[in-house]
Amino acid sequence: MDLIDAFVRIRSILETIPIKSQNPTHHQIYQQITEYIETNCNHHVIQDQIDFSPEYSKTIYYCEHCMKSYDYKEYLALTNLR
Repeated sequence: MDLIDAFVRIRSILETIPIKSQNPTHHQIYQQITEYIETNCNHHVIQDQIDFSPEYSKTIYYCEHCMKSYDYKEYLALTNLR
């Protein structure tokens, strides 16, 4: 997972670059890193809760390695495959 972790950090850094400063090369690098992560990450999806207020929370699902988010149907499909 070391390479995936490095690419996730690089992608996070690229996301901090203001849109005005981005160029086609930035987009190409970002897309290639994202595709690499998606293809090579051994996704381990976890379920978590986000509290919006004392009365309201929402369940979220995401990969603990690459932080990709999933909706409930995707989560069910992934957990049924295991």
